[in-house]
Amino acid sequence: MYLIREAGPHYYSNSELYALLERLNSEEGEALRLNYRLFVLLASLTIWIAGFFLFEAFNVHWGANICFTLLVAKFLIFSVGIVYIHRRYRHFRFSSRLRMIIQQELERRRKDASIS
Repeated sequence: MYLIREAGPHYYSNSELYALLERLNSEEGEALRLNYRLFVLLASLTIWIAGFFLFEAFNVHWGANICFTLLVAKFLIFSVGIVYIHRRYRHFRFSSRLRMIIQQELERRRKDASIS
């Protein structure tokens, strides 16, 4: 994927470009699903924060301890998930640019083939 950005797509065959485009689409879908799950996890942190304060307000310390433990655990899971997504899907930030480069090259080749 990085070679397309560095050297350009003209070194790849059509089948390789279609395979790269398909791989890019599938990995982008996976990354978006993981991002959504992490967003839901992050949104659920507010529930545990509210639970912690409610339990503390009513002097139910064991409930506050459970809420605080779950709050910390979910925050750690969120942090690890973000690091995982950034390492596993490094080109995710540039996916729209890569897709545009590949599609432009495929369109250029289609036009060249129709002229010949």
